[in-house]
Amino acid sequence: MNNKYVYGLLLVLLCFLAMPFSTASAATFDGEFVEAVYQDVLDDKQNVIGEELHKIILRKNGHEREFFMNDLANMYINNTQTTIAGFKPGMPVIAKITLARVTELRGTSVDNSGETHEFEEGNTSTEGQIPANSRSVSGIVTEIDPYGMFVTVKPDNKQETQYYLNRDTQYFKANNQTTLAGLFVGDRVQIRLSSSTSSTVSQLRMSDEGKKVAGIYKGTLQLFASTTNRMTIRGEQQFANWDFQATNARKLKAYKTTSRTTYYVGGMKVSKNQLRNYRGSDVYYVTTNMFGQETVEKVIVLSMRERTYTGIIEQVSTAYKYMRLNTLNYLYYHDGSILVRNGRLIEPTSLVAQGQAFAVTQPQGNTEVANMIYMTTNGFTSASLADHDVYYAALDWVDGYGVELYDVLKLDSNNWRYIGTELEDGFLPLAYTNTTAAHENANGTNLNVDVETELELYLGEYAYFYVQDGVIEAIYFPDSTEAGIVMTGNVSNVKANQPTELTIQSASEWVNGNWETVDATLSLNTDTALIVKDGRVVTMRDIAKNDHVYVLTNMNGEAQLIFVN
Repeated sequence: MNNKYVYGLLLVLLCFLAMPFSTASAATFDGEFVEAVYQDVLDDKQNVIGEELHKIILRKNGHEREFFMNDLANMYINNTQTTIAGFKPGMPVIAKITLARVTELRGTSVDNSGETHEFEEGNTSTEGQIPANSRSVSGIVTEIDPYGMFVTVKPDNKQETQYYLNRDTQYFKANNQTTLAGLFVGDRVQIRLSSSTSSTVSQLRMSDEGKKVAGIYKGTLQLFASTTNRMTIRGEQQFANWDFQATNARKLKAYKTTSRTTYYVGGMKVSKNQLRNYRGSDVYYVTTNMFGQETVEKVIVLSMRERTYTGIIEQVSTAYKYMRLNTLNYLYYHDGSILVRNGRLIEPTSLVAQGQAFAVTQPQGNTEVANMIYMTTNGFTSASLADHDVYYAALDWVDGYGVELYDVLKLDSNNWRYIGTELEDGFLPLAYTNTTAAHENANGTNLNVDVETELELYLGEYAYFYVQDGVIEAIYFPDSTEAGIVMTGNVSNVKANQPTELTIQSASEWVNGNWETVDATLSLNTDTALIVKDGRVVTMRDIAKNDHVYVLTNMNGEAQLIFVN
């Protein structure tokens, strides 16, 4: 080849390489975070063995967009490097997009107090550890100590960890200060630690609804579109009053699923892509509300055989994944079982031997394995009410901000127990404050009582006393001299205008040491009722559908005290 020709080619090549190149420009998307979408990792036999981050969904001006994630994408919250677990729904974000993939994601989470956003976890973390450079952890409450000493929290995709409470711990819900009484197993929380190396909680913020169940359903899988995350059901039946209620068998209804929705067949987890293989099969599914939309949390494909059991929970073994009912010796459950207690979706580690259960099972050999267990439990013995008491007694003495009660009955494990013999001279001393709420039922009319000026007028009168740590939070003077009947159930309808009325389903009454089903649906007059929620007195407008309530009624079926939990 001619040397001049070769030299010419080299010269052209050098000039070409010297020319400036413009890399692909990065676009930005300024909006809010909706969710992270994961894809299943499958083995050679198509069994799910794990999951990996696939893409994210962001929202702007009410419209959602999906973006694939670059494997090396950098993620920050408040300029602190983090992982995708730190980004929560509604968080403002700016994403850099290069070649249709997110290369950088920055979130902002700041409030006026200088604290992080209510449910932000802007730090990296190792499993089961408090992050070395962090003061906050977000997750789901799986246990509340009966003595109010600690809570156990399961962060997203991490192990459960125990965090300790003390008298200095502050509690917030919906930006209002509250008490431990407002916390329930299944709630989502953000905890702030007293230092980066401490396990003691300085501040605990509760979500307004937690994992509150919108509905439990059974139906036939008509269609599942994995690309749009839509599940269409035919012949839906909703669980209510301890059974699934039949509806129009031909009616279709569509639901949205998310990257966190789990799918199980016969106790084995499957990928969402495999769910389409079960078109025409019956499924159970449970939903929660997300951004005002009913969203599926769990889906379980039914086997051909199923049984139902109802009974009192006598024992629970979370290590061996079973419980004992008074009607069934061994009731096993699996990792995907739908577990609902007091209207909240809970983790298996949150199961306790309390209350009544309704279980839908599939036989496996000589054992019964539950696909769904619905529980109503606790009543007024919830762990979050460890330092709260209810008394029915006569008001004997008032002086300053102190009172003494006599002929005292205490609500103990759903029973009224006389405790006069346990008290010095038979009297119970308590305190009250200017914020103590007091009401009298005067011939069907609810009258407010001024505790500072009028309480002495009620000496000798019997009343209910709701007490926290020795201080009276509320007093209710009923129109009868008998302690109330104890009932529990889930709210199905609230009529907040006079005459007010509360309709509850799956209603049970405490009779001779057991919960007994009374009516499928029960309506209670609440015109003169005293209502307590999150440890404070509220109105009927603060009760919502699907709330679990614990009610004391008189013999006429009129509600006297309502505890919303």
